[in-house]
Amino acid sequence: MSICEKERCSECDNDPCVCDDSPKKIIKVTLADNKVRNLDSMVETTFWRASGTPMSAEAFMKQLHGDLPVFFKSEAQLRKIWSLPSTRSRLLSELKENGYNDDQIHNMKLAISASTCDIFDVLNYVAYNKGVLPRLERANKAKIMLFDYDPDQQAFLNFVLDQYIKEGVKELDIDKLSELLKLKYNAIADAKETLGDIQRFVKTLLVFKNICIGRMWLDPHFGLTC
Repeated sequence: MSICEKERCSECDNDPCVCDDSPKKIIKVTLADNKVRNLDSMVETTFWRASGTPMSAEAFMKQLHGDLPVFFKSEAQLRKIWSLPSTRSRLLSELKENGYNDDQIHNMKLAISASTCDIFDVLNYVAYNKGVLPRLERANKAKIMLFDYDPDQQAFLNFVLDQYIKEGVKELDIDKLSELLKLKYNAIADAKETLGDIQRFVKTLLVFKNICIGRMWLDPHFGLTC
């Protein structure tokens, strides 16, 4: 009886592979702008057409690239939309209404090796072939802008940024404030004792989100090392 010879890993020469990270198999996808995007074929993802039939990651990327100009016309407009909680939420809702729900976008994030990045990075990469930036790097850049706040405010704003790193951009929405205050201080009463008047602090938080955090996406060079 013949013995089946399995293919050994080209990196470590073992079967099964014992590399810390198995070598990726990258699919090169040329989109309508004649520029190439990369997809990691080793990542398990599932995409669906509006009809309910499955589609490949490559087909989904091409469809998404073709549809994105309906939602924004330029990278600058995308950055402006994403920098404000209100317009960002509206864009996410419009994407969802047109078949690009959280699961679909998350799977695209995995397929382009951007699991620790923002949804913004997925949209910007697919639409304009721009590089992605991990949420940790983006948030750490924002933390240097906290010096105008008192220590207790800084502590909470840093906590908000840490939640963004862990959970994603929806943690920055203003309707998450009550939940975040309870998560940080256990009770709203304790938050008031630490931060003072909550309504006044809401205004402070809005300024921070609209200006300081907003800069994380408005500035195309944000996060780049000089």
